[in-house]
Amino acid sequence: MKRDLKLIKEILIKIESKETLNAENIVEFNGYTESQITYHIMLLDQVGFIETLNASDNDGFEFWPKYLTWNGQEFLATIRNDSAWNKFKGKLSGKISNIPFSALQIILQKLITESY
Repeated sequence: MKRDLKLIKEILIKIESKETLNAENIVEFNGYTESQITYHIMLLDQVGFIETLNASDNDGFEFWPKYLTWNGQEFLATIRNDSAWNKFKGKLSGKISNIPFSALQIILQKLITESY
């Protein structure tokens, strides 16, 4: 499954906006399957942007987000800047899913700095 940065952004924003998180109030994103959403929640946990509860069992994997970490808050602040995000998407068009997270953050931070 390919990494989808748009979905990652949406998940982080939703986690930030919720006081209480559970499986019922996070797995609702139009155009994405539950499997895609769960996979991206797992990726966000792996990179250290969120803490999750691993509720996986023999039927499949399932991760429930608990909260954003400090690094998750920082990354969200970077990608939330719509001006920088749109410039970034425009410059890289269809290549966004192939860019390492570390490079993505550096590029976005540079675009944000340029706008101030």
